[in-house]
Order: sequence, then C-alpha cells, then structure tokens
Amino acid sequence: MGIGVDHKYGIGALTHVTFDNIDIEKLSYTYNTNHIRTWASFAIRNGDSFGGGTIDNLNVKNINVRDKGTTPGRLKYD
Repeated sequence: MGIGVDHKYGIGALTHVTFDNIDIEKLSYTYNTNHIRTWASFAIRNGDSFGGGTIDNLNVKNINVRDKGTTPGRLKYD
C-alpha cells in the first residue's frame, strides 16, 4: 500500500492528517487476506466492541502515482 489509514481500534478521533508531495513508484506488497495492493486505502472499521473512531480533516494532495497497484484505491467504513 502506498499511503493509507486503517483506524480499527478505539474510539479516539484521527484529525488533521496530511499526505502531501509523495511519489509512489512501486507497490510489491499485498495487504491482508483480501490481497489488497493499491496506491491508497483509508478505512474506519469496527475492530472491537467500541469500533473505530472518526477521521476528520484528512488531506491527500500532490501525489504522483507511477504504480497504482492491482486493486482500486478505497475509502471505506464498515
């Protein structure tokens, strides 16, 4: 995965995160059992009894993607 957030445990908020001026050249690692190989993945998941907290002010800008991977980028809540 090139860039990403996997907010799975706890109820704390993730705020004011910026991914800026990044060059993604090669993706060779496959992430988890779903075989995710993507340039970007942002997820809030219910990982424990409290679930994932909120994500606020997430900025993604000036990203040069040379290898987008084999799966689409994702923005997910489950």
